[in-house]
Amino acid sequence: MFCAQSYLSYYKGRLVGTIGDIGCFSLNDFKHISAGDGGMLIMKDEELYYKAFRFADKNYDRFSDDPMAMRKIEFLAPNYRMNELTGAVALAQLDKLDEICRKRNEYGEKISEGIRDLPGIHIPEVKEGNKNSYWFYMMRINEKEAGVSRDEFSKALAAEGVPNQPGYIPTCVYEYDLFLNKNACPGSDCPFGCRHYGRDISYYRGLCPTAEEVLNTAIRLSVSEFYTDIDAKEVIKAIRKVSEYYSKK
Repeated sequence: MFCAQSYLSYYKGRLVGTIGDIGCFSLNDFKHISAGDGGMLIMKDEELYYKAFRFADKNYDRFSDDPMAMRKIEFLAPNYRMNELTGAVALAQLDKLDEICRKRNEYGEKISEGIRDLPGIHIPEVKEGNKNSYWFYMMRINEKEAGVSRDEFSKALAAEGVPNQPGYIPTCVYEYDLFLNKNACPGSDCPFGCRHYGRDISYYRGLCPTAEEVLNTAIRLSVSEFYTDIDAKEVIKAIRKVSEYYSKK
């Protein structure tokens, strides 16, 4: 399970990252905890751990006492080794993780509680058994109900002193030129035209309509464990002010 920024989040009562064989978390500079870059894996199977360790290290077997083990390469593997200093920084961050996620959760839930009654504003839905650790806070705007476009709401919110970003990324990844033009490798249509695929693969706008709708209607607010109750109250006040202004027009 790829759960880069879902530290200590829950899905149906289970910690995200423990669902499936491997959980993959990010440690880059703007996640909940950071070691500068890179990431870490968690897994329930010891054999998988050894395979993952070797895959990240050119398939070298560093667990064996056999001096020739380093030359027994069973499959192709890249070099994704994390240096020892980065690893030490990452391990130190884990001691802070509980408190970081607790504060982020409290902050995000306060925002939701403060704006849930506003027309045309859809807050993150956290169902029973789930828990959100809020890498960021994303709300969505129903333009017809809110009486204002998503982009206009975003600009008005910024004018009230609340930094925000409309959407998340500009388009769905499959709309990038790389996929639309199938030019991953210059001078070749590989891997898209690879004979081993056995079928034609195409990418186009409308392929994932729900994901596209989210990107077109969402507003993203930053979240930090250093934000205070006063910060939450000011954000709520600003959102309510903007919403009430346009809903009365």
